[in-house]
Amino acid sequence: MVTAARASCDADVLGVISRHSSVDLAATPNAPIAREDDPELWAAIAASLDDQGGVEPPSPSQPCMQRHMSGVDPGIAHKLRQKRAQERWTSEVSGLVHFGPEDPATCSDSALLLPSFAAHPPAVRSLVLGELTNAAAAMEAEEAGVINAFPLCTRLLVLCTLGDGNCLDHAASIGVWGVQDRDGELRSALLASMQDARAGPQIQARFQRHLRKVGIPEESHGAEWEREVSAPRGDDYLSDIHAFALANVLRRPLLVYGDPQAAMAGMTGVYLPLIAAGAGQACWKEPVAVLFSRSHFSLLAAVEGEGPVSPPLLALAGAGQPLLPRFLTEEEESGAPPPSLPLLVRFMACVQLAGGALAVRLGQSPRPNVLLSLLRARLLNAGAEAVQSGEVQAGSDAGQGGQVEAGTEAVKSGEGDAEASTAQGGDALSVQGAEAPSARPEGLPPLHP
Repeated sequence: MVTAARASCDADVLGVISRHSSVDLAATPNAPIAREDDPELWAAIAASLDDQGGVEPPSPSQPCMQRHMSGVDPGIAHKLRQKRAQERWTSEVSGLVHFGPEDPATCSDSALLLPSFAAHPPAVRSLVLGELTNAAAAMEAEEAGVINAFPLCTRLLVLCTLGDGNCLDHAASIGVWGVQDRDGELRSALLASMQDARAGPQIQARFQRHLRKVGIPEESHGAEWEREVSAPRGDDYLSDIHAFALANVLRRPLLVYGDPQAAMAGMTGVYLPLIAAGAGQACWKEPVAVLFSRSHFSLLAAVEGEGPVSPPLLALAGAGQPLLPRFLTEEEESGAPPPSLPLLVRFMACVQLAGGALAVRLGQSPRPNVLLSLLRARLLNAGAEAVQSGEVQAGSDAGQGGQVEAGTEAVKSGEGDAEASTAQGGDALSVQGAEAPSARPEGLPPLHP
């Protein structure tokens, strides 16, 4: 389906908003690069993949990798969760619960990028993404214009996420740590933050202001808040105020995409770590993006090196409507129009597309974490082995066999595990064939403040 958003933004990028801000931004985490013989890391990803449910089994004629890592000891993934639990701490200023130091090695710089498939044959890409993604959900979201409606933005995939009532925490946990929130640690942090005598009233005040805006009577506010606070105690589904609290726990923006029905339910939007930043905590500019569809949250991701521009761009719009910050105070909403622009620039690396839509520029080259490294080292090699053994058809295009054979040999020899190279450009976004604008769009801050 061709949406109005797609038609209006089939043009060049107009300008770039500065990456810098007054927020104390954490330095890029320096996670060690995982090697293929690192059993602890690829065991952690094995358990993560085994946890992922809610996906229909492939048809008998469809090749499947059978999740070759499932035989690895899943106890290693439990150790990873234990490490996260040990790194849990509560801010003395805000009362919010956080995990790890300001640059935790278990946290990726970009939660939205899967490793490049450039060194591998097309069949390997199909196998790996067939394991990790929910193609039906992605197609439905695309047809509704929720994702992939902007030609200049990077194509998003819908990753399989466990559906047990805790899918929001699962999606966020996969995006940041590479494992589902099986131990409920993230949900527990959410509850503790909302119940804290310092953080709780701040979250409650924003929630009650939202209730007034949508016409909920004042006498109902207390009961509504108690209902939201009690939800994380059990298996109840989480709502928009929990998404806001989660963004503050994670100390990074949380983007929720959804169709018009999801928007009417009040779920879509940009949830910023406003309380954490206000307390002086370091916040990452790399967001976590999720899709809300059919009452289920799924993590959104892109493939490194695939897309019309580099660094990757993530549109801040869906179904023809912009994604706007949620649960703002009156002061935060009182800026010059559009009032949300300074906040978005402060917390994310934003650019403006032709037609006025905003997009987020992701990190140029994310530091490998357990998810990225293991997918490259184990899944890609397993897929290449399946191609070589004849378990899957290399491709239907004439002349593709040589490419598959060459790609498989590269993987076997170790050459295929190399990181995909990316252009190390400056702050200006370069689009081939685009003519630089003569001036910045009105209201955008200078590139170098």
